[in-house]
Amino acid sequence: MPAGSLASGSGPRYAGRGDSTWPRNPKGNRRTVKILSHLKRICRIRDRHRRQEFLGDAALTDTHETNANAEDNSDLPGQGLTREEAFRRMLDGHWRYLMNERKSTDTTNEDRQRHVQGQYPFVAILGCADSRVSPELIFDQRQGDLFVVRVAGNVAGDFEQASLEYAIEHLGVKLVVVMGHEHCGAVKAALSYTEMPGAIGRLLQEIVPAARNAREMPGDLLGNAVRCNVCRAVDTLMANSACIRDAVASGSVRMIGLVYDLASGDLDFQRTIG
Repeated sequence: MPAGSLASGSGPRYAGRGDSTWPRNPKGNRRTVKILSHLKRICRIRDRHRRQEFLGDAALTDTHETNANAEDNSDLPGQGLTREEAFRRMLDGHWRYLMNERKSTDTTNEDRQRHVQGQYPFVAILGCADSRVSPELIFDQRQGDLFVVRVAGNVAGDFEQASLEYAIEHLGVKLVVVMGHEHCGAVKAALSYTEMPGAIGRLLQEIVPAARNAREMPGDLLGNAVRCNVCRAVDTLMANSACIRDAVASGSVRMIGLVYDLASGDLDFQRTIG
Protein backbone atom coordinates (compact mmCIF):
# COMPACT_ATOMS: atom_id res chain seq x y z
CA MET A 1 0.00 0.00 0.00
CA PRO A 2 1.56 3.37 -0.96
CA ALA A 3 2.30 5.67 1.95
CA GLY A 4 -0.60 7.96 2.68
CA SER A 5 -3.22 5.94 0.79
CA LEU A 6 -6.30 4.33 2.29
CA ALA A 7 -6.28 1.37 -0.07
CA SER A 8 -4.32 0.02 -2.96
CA GLY A 9 -5.17 1.14 -6.46
CA SER A 10 -6.37 4.58 -7.45
CA GLY A 11 -8.30 5.44 -4.29
CA PRO A 12 -8.02 8.90 -2.69
CA ARG A 13 -4.97 9.75 -0.58
CA TYR A 14 -5.37 11.97 2.47
CA ALA A 15 -1.74 12.92 3.07
CA GLY A 16 -2.58 16.53 3.85
CA ARG A 17 -4.30 19.62 2.52
CA GLY A 18 -1.51 20.18 0.05
CA ASP A 19 -2.31 16.83 -1.61
CA SER A 20 -4.13 17.20 -4.92
CA THR A 21 -6.54 14.45 -3.93
CA TRP A 22 -7.72 16.12 -0.71
CA PRO A 23 -11.54 16.59 -0.96
CA ARG A 24 -12.15 20.06 -2.33
CA ASN A 25 -15.78 20.23 -1.25
CA PRO A 26 -16.50 17.99 1.73
CA LYS A 27 -19.78 19.82 2.41
CA GLY A 28 -21.57 17.48 0.05
CA ASN A 29 -20.81 14.54 2.30
CA ARG A 30 -22.35 14.88 5.77
CA ARG A 31 -20.35 11.97 7.12
CA THR A 32 -17.09 13.58 5.96
CA VAL A 33 -18.09 16.89 7.57
CA LYS A 34 -18.94 15.12 10.85
CA ILE A 35 -15.63 13.24 10.88
CA LEU A 36 -13.60 16.37 10.09
CA SER A 37 -15.42 18.38 12.78
CA HIS A 38 -14.77 15.64 15.31
CA LEU A 39 -11.08 15.53 14.40
CA LYS A 40 -10.78 19.31 14.73
CA ARG A 41 -12.39 19.14 18.18
CA ILE A 42 -9.95 16.42 19.24
CA CYS A 43 -7.03 18.53 18.00
CA ARG A 44 -8.26 21.58 19.93
CA ILE A 45 -8.62 19.58 23.14
CA ARG A 46 -5.21 17.95 22.63
CA ASP A 47 -3.51 21.29 21.96
CA ARG A 48 -5.21 22.88 24.98
CA HIS A 49 -3.93 20.13 27.26
CA ARG A 50 -0.46 20.24 25.70
CA ARG A 51 -0.35 24.01 26.14
CA GLN A 52 -1.42 23.76 29.78
CA GLU A 53 1.23 21.09 30.40
CA PHE A 54 3.81 23.21 28.59
CA LEU A 55 3.01 26.52 30.29
CA GLY A 56 1.73 25.35 33.67
CA ASP A 57 -0.74 27.59 35.50
CA ALA A 58 -0.06 30.45 33.10
CA ALA A 59 -1.94 28.54 30.39
CA LEU A 60 -5.16 29.23 32.29
CA THR A 61 -4.73 32.93 31.58
CA ASP A 62 -6.36 34.11 28.39
CA THR A 63 -3.69 34.87 25.77
CA HIS A 64 -5.45 37.97 24.43
CA GLU A 65 -5.83 39.35 27.95
CA THR A 66 -2.13 38.74 28.62
CA ASN A 67 -1.15 40.44 25.37
CA ALA A 68 -3.39 43.40 26.16
CA ASN A 69 -1.74 43.84 29.55
CA ALA A 70 1.68 43.62 27.92
CA GLU A 71 0.66 46.39 25.48
CA ASP A 72 -0.31 48.68 28.39
CA ASN A 73 3.15 48.29 29.94
CA SER A 74 5.16 48.32 26.70
CA ASP A 75 6.87 51.61 27.58
CA LEU A 76 8.00 50.57 31.08
CA PRO A 77 11.46 49.14 31.92
CA GLY A 78 11.29 45.41 31.28
CA GLN A 79 7.69 46.09 30.14
CA GLY A 80 6.74 46.04 33.81
CA LEU A 81 7.06 42.25 34.03
CA THR A 82 8.44 40.19 36.90
CA ARG A 83 10.92 37.42 36.14
CA GLU A 84 8.10 34.85 36.29
CA GLU A 85 5.79 36.87 34.04
CA ALA A 86 8.61 37.39 31.54
CA PHE A 87 9.37 33.67 31.56
CA ARG A 88 5.72 32.75 30.96
CA ARG A 89 5.39 35.29 28.18
CA MET A 90 8.46 33.90 26.47
CA LEU A 91 7.08 30.34 26.72
CA ASP A 92 3.68 31.45 25.46
CA GLY A 93 5.33 32.94 22.37
CA HIS A 94 7.29 29.76 21.81
CA TRP A 95 4.06 27.76 22.02
CA ARG A 96 2.51 29.94 19.29
CA TYR A 97 5.60 29.30 17.18
CA LEU A 98 5.27 25.53 17.63
CA MET A 99 1.55 25.60 16.81
CA ASN A 100 2.03 27.88 13.77
CA GLU A 101 -0.22 30.47 15.41
CA ARG A 102 2.23 33.33 15.31
CA LYS A 103 0.97 36.86 15.80
CA SER A 104 1.31 39.49 13.11
CA THR A 105 4.81 40.91 12.96
CA ASP A 106 3.81 44.06 11.08
CA THR A 107 5.66 47.16 12.29
CA THR A 108 3.71 50.36 11.75
CA ASN A 109 5.02 53.89 11.40
CA GLU A 110 3.61 54.53 14.89
CA ASP A 111 5.72 51.66 16.20
CA ARG A 112 8.84 53.09 14.61
CA GLN A 113 8.17 56.51 16.10
CA ARG A 114 7.70 54.94 19.54
CA HIS A 115 10.99 53.03 19.18
CA VAL A 116 12.80 56.34 18.66
CA GLN A 117 11.88 57.29 22.24
CA GLY A 118 13.65 54.25 23.70
CA GLN A 119 13.69 50.47 23.96
CA TYR A 120 11.80 48.37 26.50
CA PRO A 121 12.62 44.66 26.04
CA PHE A 122 11.40 42.16 28.62
CA VAL A 123 14.10 39.51 28.15
CA ALA A 124 17.80 39.49 27.22
CA ILE A 125 19.06 36.55 25.15
CA LEU A 126 22.61 35.42 24.48
CA GLY A 127 22.32 33.20 21.42
CA CYS A 128 24.28 31.75 18.54
CA ALA A 129 24.77 33.73 15.35
CA ASP A 130 23.48 30.75 13.31
CA SER A 131 20.96 31.95 10.71
CA ARG A 132 18.52 29.16 11.64
CA VAL A 133 18.11 30.31 15.22
CA SER A 134 16.33 33.66 15.28
CA PRO A 135 14.94 34.40 18.79
CA GLU A 136 12.32 36.82 17.46
CA LEU A 137 10.79 33.98 15.43
CA ILE A 138 11.29 31.15 17.93
CA PHE A 139 9.63 33.15 20.73
CA ASP A 140 7.20 35.00 18.44
CA GLN A 141 7.91 38.49 19.72
CA ARG A 142 7.68 41.93 18.19
CA GLN A 143 10.41 44.37 17.32
CA GLY A 144 11.66 45.84 20.59
CA ASP A 145 10.55 42.94 22.83
CA LEU A 146 13.87 41.08 22.94
CA PHE A 147 17.36 42.35 23.69
CA VAL A 148 19.44 39.89 21.66
CA VAL A 149 23.19 39.34 21.78
CA ARG A 150 24.35 36.87 19.12
CA VAL A 151 27.78 35.35 18.58
CA ALA A 152 28.93 32.07 17.06
CA GLY A 153 28.74 29.34 19.70
CA ASN A 154 26.84 31.63 22.14
CA VAL A 155 30.08 32.18 24.07
CA ALA A 156 30.02 34.48 27.09
CA GLY A 157 32.98 36.81 26.61
CA ASP A 158 33.53 40.28 28.05
CA PHE A 159 31.53 42.12 25.40
CA GLU A 160 28.60 39.72 25.59
CA GLN A 161 28.61 39.98 29.37
CA ALA A 162 28.67 43.77 29.20
CA SER A 163 25.67 43.78 26.86
CA LEU A 164 23.63 41.59 29.22
CA GLU A 165 24.61 43.77 32.19
CA TYR A 166 23.38 46.81 30.27
CA ALA A 167 20.04 45.09 29.68
CA ILE A 168 19.64 44.44 33.41
CA GLU A 169 20.91 47.75 34.78
CA HIS A 170 19.53 50.18 32.21
CA LEU A 171 16.64 48.41 30.45
CA GLY A 172 15.15 46.65 33.45
CA VAL A 173 14.94 43.12 32.04
CA LYS A 174 14.19 40.44 34.61
CA LEU A 175 14.96 37.38 32.48
CA VAL A 176 18.33 36.44 30.95
CA VAL A 177 18.54 33.44 28.61
CA VAL A 178 21.54 31.64 27.13
CA MET A 179 20.29 29.74 24.09
CA GLY A 180 22.37 27.15 22.25
CA HIS A 181 21.09 24.85 19.53
CA GLU A 182 21.51 21.34 18.18
CA HIS A 183 24.03 20.82 15.35
CA CYS A 184 25.94 23.98 16.24
CA GLY A 185 28.78 24.47 13.77
CA ALA A 186 31.01 26.33 16.23
CA VAL A 187 30.71 23.56 18.83
CA LYS A 188 31.36 20.93 16.15
CA ALA A 189 34.52 22.78 15.12
CA ALA A 190 35.66 22.93 18.76
CA LEU A 191 35.37 19.14 19.02
CA SER A 192 38.05 18.76 16.34
CA TYR A 193 39.96 21.89 17.32
CA THR A 194 43.61 22.30 16.45
CA GLU A 195 45.41 25.53 17.16
CA MET A 196 44.68 28.19 14.59
CA PRO A 197 45.53 31.89 14.44
CA GLY A 198 43.11 34.76 14.38
CA ALA A 199 39.72 35.55 15.83
CA ILE A 200 38.13 32.20 14.98
CA GLY A 201 40.83 30.38 16.91
CA ARG A 202 40.25 32.59 19.96
CA LEU A 203 36.50 32.00 19.79
CA LEU A 204 36.87 28.22 19.53
CA GLN A 205 39.18 28.22 22.54
CA GLU A 206 36.21 29.46 24.59
CA ILE A 207 34.23 26.33 23.58
CA VAL A 208 37.02 23.74 23.90
CA PRO A 209 36.53 23.20 27.68
CA ALA A 210 32.87 22.28 27.09
CA ALA A 211 33.90 19.94 24.27
CA ARG A 212 36.42 18.31 26.59
CA ASN A 213 33.77 17.71 29.25
CA ALA A 214 31.40 16.22 26.67
CA ARG A 215 33.95 13.56 25.74
CA GLU A 216 33.57 12.10 29.23
CA MET A 217 29.81 11.71 28.85
CA PRO A 218 27.89 8.80 27.29
CA GLY A 219 25.66 9.35 24.30
CA ASP A 220 25.82 11.74 21.37
CA LEU A 221 29.08 13.68 21.49
CA LEU A 222 27.95 16.79 19.61
CA GLY A 223 24.64 17.02 21.47
CA ASN A 224 26.41 16.69 24.81
CA ALA A 225 28.97 19.30 23.80
CA VAL A 226 26.20 21.75 22.86
CA ARG A 227 24.60 21.27 26.28
CA CYS A 228 27.90 21.56 28.12
CA ASN A 229 28.64 24.76 26.21
CA VAL A 230 25.34 26.34 27.28
CA CYS A 231 25.95 25.38 30.91
CA ARG A 232 29.48 26.74 30.72
CA ALA A 233 28.21 30.09 29.40
CA VAL A 234 25.66 30.35 32.23
CA ASP A 235 28.27 29.45 34.85
CA THR A 236 30.77 31.90 33.33
CA LEU A 237 28.28 34.77 33.47
CA MET A 238 27.34 33.96 37.07
CA ALA A 239 30.99 33.73 38.09
CA ASN A 240 32.33 36.79 36.24
CA SER A 241 29.45 39.28 36.47
CA ALA A 242 28.70 40.80 39.85
CA CYS A 243 25.79 42.62 38.23
CA ILE A 244 24.10 39.42 37.06
CA ARG A 245 25.02 37.46 40.18
CA ASP A 246 23.63 40.11 42.53
CA ALA A 247 20.45 40.54 40.50
CA VAL A 248 19.80 36.79 40.59
CA ALA A 249 20.62 36.58 44.31
CA SER A 250 18.19 39.42 45.08
CA GLY A 251 15.37 37.48 43.42
CA SER A 252 14.68 40.10 40.74
CA VAL A 253 16.33 38.31 37.78
CA ARG A 254 16.18 34.73 36.53
CA MET A 255 18.98 33.14 34.49
CA ILE A 256 18.14 30.28 32.14
CA GLY A 257 20.27 28.06 29.89
CA LEU A 258 18.50 26.10 27.17
CA VAL A 259 19.07 24.28 23.88
CA TYR A 260 16.85 24.73 20.83
CA ASP A 261 16.17 21.66 18.68
CA LEU A 262 16.34 22.57 15.00
CA ALA A 263 14.22 19.62 13.87
CA SER A 264 11.35 19.73 16.37
CA GLY A 265 11.49 23.35 17.57
CA ASP A 266 11.49 22.14 21.19
CA LEU A 267 13.43 23.72 24.05
CA ASP A 268 15.62 21.61 26.33
CA PHE A 269 16.26 23.47 29.60
CA GLN A 270 19.73 22.93 31.09
CA ARG A 271 20.01 25.55 33.84
CA THR A 272 17.47 27.62 35.77
CA ILE A 273 18.85 29.96 38.43
CA GLY A 274 16.56 32.31 40.30
